[in-house]
Amino acid sequence: DFCLNMQLSGDEWFAPDGQLVLCIYQKQQSGYVILNKVAIDGIAGPEHEDLLDFHFTNASKSQYSALRMLWCLYCTMPDGILRDFFYRILSDRTFIAQFFPARASHRHHHSHSGGLLEHSLEVARTAMALAKQYNMDPDTCHVAMLGGLLHDAGKIYQYYNQPTGRGICEQHEALTFMCLQPQLEFLRQNAPHEFEALCGCLTLHDKQAAPYIPETLVRISDQLSADMAQRKQAFANLPDHFWFSKRENDQQVYKRLQR
Repeated sequence: DFCLNMQLSGDEWFAPDGQLVLCIYQKQQSGYVILNKVAIDGIAGPEHEDLLDFHFTNASKSQYSALRMLWCLYCTMPDGILRDFFYRILSDRTFIAQFFPARASHRHHHSHSGGLLEHSLEVARTAMALAKQYNMDPDTCHVAMLGGLLHDAGKIYQYYNQPTGRGICEQHEALTFMCLQPQLEFLRQNAPHEFEALCGCLTLHDKQAAPYIPETLVRISDQLSADMAQRKQAFANLPDHFWFSKRENDQQVYKRLQR
């Protein structure tokens, strides 16, 4: 049983006869009840099993839930260039090995080990949810998701994610294009409009209106993820009746509504 070999909890993954299956289940008092099972096309055999094993081997146990979500995002995408692009990202073992343990910042938000993956997934899921809420077409939804997932990828080269003396302190947007160059070139050659929209999500934002809506969705989702993390940190050690707090590192005041 591949699920047991991976030491995963829950019933998300099954591999009868080598076929990966996405399960939708509901937790009840008697246990888990499977509502639907969908065979995932193209994810079978030792090559894919080895890749999944690599992912979970390079992740901490606390990241297993995030990794299952990461693969759910991939598995629920329809066949096409964007799905192929996503798989090329997941298959880049050099990138993945640095991405999973990285921090999203030095002392700002999601500054713990693994914080970059956590933040990136939050932005990806929120951006896609917003696109669906406004009835955007599937390509727009998936570009927004990919833009959210990869918008901070270049931070793996920042000084706080590299051994002493090897990291740099620079705008991470240019570094993102550098570390994803082969995958982005594949997308440019095969889907130029999707490439253009994704590049908008990965570049330094200004105050002008974005030509493609995924850039706006990623920008909003990025700010929301950072703000929620900061608020959580500000109230982390305070009783529930405290309705305001001031963060020590930046003296920013945060307030919350109470009953």
